[in-house]
Amino acid sequence: MATKPEADLIPSEKLQGLLLHADASLANERFWNELAQLSITISRTTSVSIWVYDHAILRIAASAGTILSSERIGLWESLIRNEHYTEIEDTLKDVVYKFDTRVLDQPVIRYLAGMPILNNQGDRVGILALSDSKPRKFSGEQIQSLSIISRIIAVHLDMKNRIVPA
Repeated sequence: MATKPEADLIPSEKLQGLLLHADASLANERFWNELAQLSITISRTTSVSIWVYDHAILRIAASAGTILSSERIGLWESLIRNEHYTEIEDTLKDVVYKFDTRVLDQPVIRYLAGMPILNNQGDRVGILALSDSKPRKFSGEQIQSLSIISRIIAVHLDMKNRIVPA
């Protein structure tokens, strides 16, 4: 049976392939980069970053698209106060973000979304952070796909912690 070229894989097939990489190596840079690239393909945003907590400090694991400064991570930390997916469809119309210099700095961020990465106990262990230079709204299918990516990351981190305790 002939395999499809990687670019032709639909997101669910791509996600299944990534699970194989997660099992093969817990420190696999390709795994992180593939997840970031898949997230940008699914979301069609200009920027995706995967942030994980490392000894209570939020650190970037991978990114795709426009690279945003680390000072802007506070945007997503404040966005995800609860443990649910949150999106700001247009930051310039939002009372909290419209005067925030982190949004107004170049490139201007008009759209923000954050998918929390939760472990089995429900604790936030990271954030899948998405942004765009234009307003938007994700479809239910996009949100579900990003939720699956978030869960894959959580499983990966759990496997890593079982093998190499913090």
